[in-house]
Amino acid sequence: MGVFRTRFTETFGVEHPIMQGGMQWVGRAEMAAAVANAGGLATLSALTQPSPEALAAEIARCRELTDRPFGVNLTLLPTQKP
Repeated sequence: MGVFRTRFTETFGVEHPIMQGGMQWVGRAEMAAAVANAGGLATLSALTQPSPEALAAEIARCRELTDRPFGVNLTLLPTQKP
């Protein structure tokens, strides 16, 4: 583990107590994998994906790019494209 040992780092299995936000259009597999590989908790943005199948493919792609933990930001608010 990294220099910081906090409840956050221990709970999420990351090196640094840093979490990337959803970041809609840039919160894709490449960004999430880069943050995860750097030791932070990464986040994929589900809202960017056009379908559940596309989101599943993006999650699979992120898993190919990193073996470290990452999350998926699911938007629960009403959208223009349900």
